[in-house]
Amino acid sequence: MSGKIFIDTNLWVYLFSDSESSDDMKKNASVKHLLRESPDIIVSAQVLSELSNVLLKKMNFPVDKIRNIIYEMTESIEIKPVDERDISYALDIVERYKISWFDALIAASAINSKTDTLYSEDLQHGLEIDRSIKIINPFV
Repeated sequence: MSGKIFIDTNLWVYLFSDSESSDDMKKNASVKHLLRESPDIIVSAQVLSELSNVLLKKMNFPVDKIRNIIYEMTESIEIKPVDERDISYALDIVERYKISWFDALIAASAINSKTDTLYSEDLQHGLEIDRSIKIINPFV
């Protein structure tokens, strides 16, 4: 086991959310705790793209603020490009596990990055994909 973890987009959204709902505040605290406890974090360029879109379209963040967030992320965690190997593997995952395309691409990128755990709210908690990675919903 490498000890590396992969964090899906939805968790980053909670980190940057300014929602005052008690549920969102608990999720924000959980993500902060996960980040403090996990020194070896990887995300794909897909995560940065999805996060930028949510921050821009749904949370109405100004472009400069998003640019600063992305810069800070790239300075503190490993960013993996999405390549043809990820895409091919994601197609296999879609076919075998019947999950959505974007979730499969996240899983493929996480597996190809040699991470042990994929933290996501979108995928089935406890699911193991190809005996290579375990999906953990930190809010369960």
